[in-house]
Amino acid sequence: QIFNSTSGTSSLYINGNLVSNILVSTRQAIGSYVFLGSSPLYTSSCKSGIISKGQFFGIIDEFYVFSRALTSTDICRLANP
Repeated sequence: QIFNSTSGTSSLYINGNLVSNILVSTRQAIGSYVFLGSSPLYTSSCKSGIISKGQFFGIIDEFYVFSRALTSTDICRLANP
């Protein structure tokens, strides 16, 4: 999931493919927590628009944190090395 603070959009990529892109109306500091796939306001780029809070059951193969919003080219390069 990519958040672009310049455009105010949140984009969700799965296996290098863009599956959703939404405008995020509120931007607030989240403190010391990192949210994967959701936000403190429970808004997301999920196709259904709803992600339940709770423990994640599964495996995260690769997790990256970048200081900038990645481009679609960056995403494709990471998904297909």
